[in-house]
Amino acid sequence: MKIKTIKEGFDFIESFTNFEKRQPGSIREYRPERMSYLLDYFNFPEKSFRKVHVAGSKGKGSTAVFISSILSSAGYKTGLYTSPHVSSYKERISLAGSMIDDLIFLDFINRISLNIKNFIFRPTTFELLTLLSFLIFQSLKCDWAVIETGIGGRLDATNVIEPDICVLCPVEIEHRNLLGDSLESIASEKAGIIKKNIPVFSSRQTGIVKSTFLDKAEKAGTEIYFIEDIVDVIKTKISLPVMKIKILKKDKNNFSRISTSMIGQHQGENAGLAAVVCEYILNSIPPPSPAAGAIKRYIRLGIKKAFLPGRLEILQTKPYIILDAAHTPSSINRIIGVMKSLFSDNIILILGIIQGKEIEKISEVLSGNVQRIIVSTPGKFKKSNPMDVYKIVRKMHPLTELELLPRDALKRALSCSNGKKPILVAGSFYMISEIRSLIKNTPAVSLP
Repeated sequence: MKIKTIKEGFDFIESFTNFEKRQPGSIREYRPERMSYLLDYFNFPEKSFRKVHVAGSKGKGSTAVFISSILSSAGYKTGLYTSPHVSSYKERISLAGSMIDDLIFLDFINRISLNIKNFIFRPTTFELLTLLSFLIFQSLKCDWAVIETGIGGRLDATNVIEPDICVLCPVEIEHRNLLGDSLESIASEKAGIIKKNIPVFSSRQTGIVKSTFLDKAEKAGTEIYFIEDIVDVIKTKISLPVMKIKILKKDKNNFSRISTSMIGQHQGENAGLAAVVCEYILNSIPPPSPAAGAIKRYIRLGIKKAFLPGRLEILQTKPYIILDAAHTPSSINRIIGVMKSLFSDNIILILGIIQGKEIEKISEVLSGNVQRIIVSTPGKFKKSNPMDVYKIVRKMHPLTELELLPRDALKRALSCSNGKKPILVAGSFYMISEIRSLIKNTPAVSLP
């Protein structure tokens, strides 16, 4: 039966095993050879374009967006595959962040649907989305595609590609049940994208992570470049709604006069990594390569145009309502730091956390750093227990309330704000998706 609407199409894809809803019991359930089979079946669509492969724990989505936007600004048709999404699966597969027409999605979802009965196994949702992205990028005749890993790297479905360059973003403790309890084991999984003779660029890493990456690169016989060996300092200055960035390089060939709507020092670091990666790519193009001045212009324009929903995203300004998908203690600490630098501690936080997160540690980070916390339900996509979150957070922060319905949480936050105090929404992609949908569909200031 032919799939006729984009909702039907993604409902079909989501009807398969979705590890974003139910994490596997072991990383052994991830089997890249399955992805290789799917690509073989469709005659290897990923071989039709050049690729940047991005892995890490934090900032990989933002870095991927920056890279794709810079390459697009340089005149290359550039596909972008990221996860998860905030409002629609379409966000995951785009042309440097620009949405692709529904008819193109439907065409290839129907092709997959017609052939799926012939597959020798039942694919997962993520495998089908990865296949879909490669088929679409091939059909659009992309020159480049920037591919973000899902979880890990070594056994990720995306790790069947042969990239032209690999990028490693900051690594921290995450997904312990799948990647291991130590930074070393997690770094080893992330480093699994490193391949022989493929250059690697990395952000600043902690000691054990850096040594793990160096060891993997040496064994693979490839060069790895850490940003601190290329860049002296990345300066940022926020003047809402934008942030200015200056990247001071060791070779004095600096990047300045850069502006972005993606704010925070961490985004300055992500933009810096993307800039040096794209400088390398553009300088490696067969002669005549772009002049240095042109490359700087592409970097400025690309970073300015880059956008990723749910990363300190400003939805409105009276009062400020800002969304961020931060959901680990370290990422929430970063976001709170940015918010305090802009608004002191008069922050009202709508917090929604799914099961399996470090709620106690997150609560410690929040203690004394926000004025009021309103705990709510982060959608229904993943299991959550807002009452448990409320009880834990309230021990550390007495001004904590529980509003189970996101709509009620937003109404309460607006009431407490009095049109002046900033409202931050954080804790998960699913929480910000709920609030984003409410505000996009109903002006927040007029919520009944």
